[in-house]
Amino acid sequence: MTPNQQEIVADWILENPGSTPQQAIAALRQGGGWPTEERGIPALDVGPPREVFAEGTALAVADVDRAALAVADADKAALAVADEEERLPLARAPQEDPMAVGAGLEEFGADDVRIPQIKIKQAQTKNADGVPDGTWFLTSDLEGASDTREVVFLEMRKERSLLLPYGGGDAADAAIHRIHQQTGVEVPQTWEGPVCFSRDRVSPTEQEGIDLISQHCKGCPMSRWRSVRGRRIQDCAESYRILLYDVEAQLPAVFYARGSGIRPTRDLLTNLQVACRRRKLPAYGFSFTISTKKRDRAEGTYYVPVFGRPVPIEDAEEIAQYGGTRAACSAIQVEEE
Repeated sequence: MTPNQQEIVADWILENPGSTPQQAIAALRQGGGWPTEERGIPALDVGPPREVFAEGTALAVADVDRAALAVADADKAALAVADEEERLPLARAPQEDPMAVGAGLEEFGADDVRIPQIKIKQAQTKNADGVPDGTWFLTSDLEGASDTREVVFLEMRKERSLLLPYGGGDAADAAIHRIHQQTGVEVPQTWEGPVCFSRDRVSPTEQEGIDLISQHCKGCPMSRWRSVRGRRIQDCAESYRILLYDVEAQLPAVFYARGSGIRPTRDLLTNLQVACRRRKLPAYGFSFTISTKKRDRAEGTYYVPVFGRPVPIEDAEEIAQYGGTRAACSAIQVEEE
């Protein structure tokens, strides 16, 4: 092997630690980097053991072996350093930023999130003692109830729900009887919350403690329209689940629009749709006020939501923050309170 060939082999082994001279020559030949002959000495063939090398090449092979040994020693030194770093991670690891956003909540996940509801206080509203009728309040802050609030619309879903009348009594007993008559499902006398509900108006959501009334919303007897004293009603009625951001409380909150709240909610959705197209903004690019209106009917006094005109938010960064809040909350299921 010529000095030039020796140098080429040594360089290749240095670049590819652990390789043998034969492997180096084979790779160089395949890549076109190996000279065929020089100074009348045949190029070294790949494959035969060292005993059949041509006379005079032993020194060249030894030189290559020494280069390989040097690389191996370097590898051992590197492994020793790596092993030392592995055994002493705290000494080598960079210090965490003590002011990093959210530091200390690394284990916090979607299952830990609790989004409050925002409600209108009606005479029959449960778990709202001390809250004035007709005011808006967060289920997480009863004392913060107010007549008006500023909110940002984040997201809307179409749902269905079958609720027992507030307050129980004869009205609730009649509803339980009708459900059993139409579906065969026994509703416990102590049941609270929705008897049946769907998050997509297609399939009901299973609940512990009560059987499903139907496998599908379409065709369910409780979702059919019927007439009561001249009014068309559904026992299981369409509803909206609206994710809002309460600007005053600086919290996301869920509002369920049902019954008399459906019409003003559809008006709000229409106004938002028009505003979004005119201003080329997402729905959370607007804020609006919410208040209530009192209504007196034969069945009693109640309050309906009133939604103000959507006002565009001028700060693009603020809009982006609302978008981030929407993304973080959209997959979270909220249990009614």
